[in-house]
Amino acid sequence: MDGSSTTSRSDNEGDYPMYSSDEEGDAQYWTDRRGSAVFNQIARDEPDMQKLTLWTYSPKPISPDAWIGLGANIGKHSYLKELEVRMDGLDYEVDEIGTTEHLEAFCVALAHNRSLQKLFIEELDCRRARLDTLRPLLVQNENLKNLQLHSCKLGPNDFRMLSDAFRQRKRPCSITSLAFTSDTDAPISDESVPAFLEMTTIITNLKELDLSYNNIGIGGCNELVPLLQNRDSKLKRLYLDENPIGDEGAQILANAMVHNETLKELAIGGSRSNVTRAGCDAFFRILCNTSNIN
Repeated sequence: MDGSSTTSRSDNEGDYPMYSSDEEGDAQYWTDRRGSAVFNQIARDEPDMQKLTLWTYSPKPISPDAWIGLGANIGKHSYLKELEVRMDGLDYEVDEIGTTEHLEAFCVALAHNRSLQKLFIEELDCRRARLDTLRPLLVQNENLKNLQLHSCKLGPNDFRMLSDAFRQRKRPCSITSLAFTSDTDAPISDESVPAFLEMTTIITNLKELDLSYNNIGIGGCNELVPLLQNRDSKLKRLYLDENPIGDEGAQILANAMVHNETLKELAIGGSRSNVTRAGCDAFFRILCNTSNIN
């Protein structure tokens, strides 16, 4: 191990989840013996393990005991800084670890962690497993800076829970980056925008917000106006790619940025955005007036 990442995949037995590093990704395969070694390394709380990516996909089913045990060992780990849990490919109707009981048991165990700076979770179905099971980590882990939930089927109540958890943090301003993206059949809609924007009033040092690949439209753009007009906002990057905002939504966002001197990057591209030359022109007019923005 080089101190920056961990690589392993369990191909044979399927008793251990699959592992990989950001350096090797899917290109590197290991035997089950290696997967077991990594599992044991996590349990030993070794300081050279700082980044870890888990896949729930495996040629053979992952045992619930191994899955929950892994969550417990990560929860106790003192040095792990970045964790990605990728549940894409998990069959909730077939895989044992996809039951509400086992998903929540993994999250409850994981929530004891206090070292993570970045937590990425993909395709945790929050309609099956309560996001509230992660509350202890969200409230008490003062190191957490970056939270990314991708395709987790989040609803307004989930965002209210997150806001409540962040409100209980001693230093809510330690959170600087949030991502709630989706490519599933349950994207974030205009209805949820007020609920997650409440978090921006609590996390006063938020610098990056990614809402790409959702179903945010004109109504959601109107809800975003106060955030863009807030002179105390620290937000530098806002990603709205692949949201059906259309030209009218683009015009709303452009007008809201007239006096914004903080935002450096706003992304509204993608085939689903429905933004034409007319919507782009609204931003060109703002950009050409250098007295309006930084």
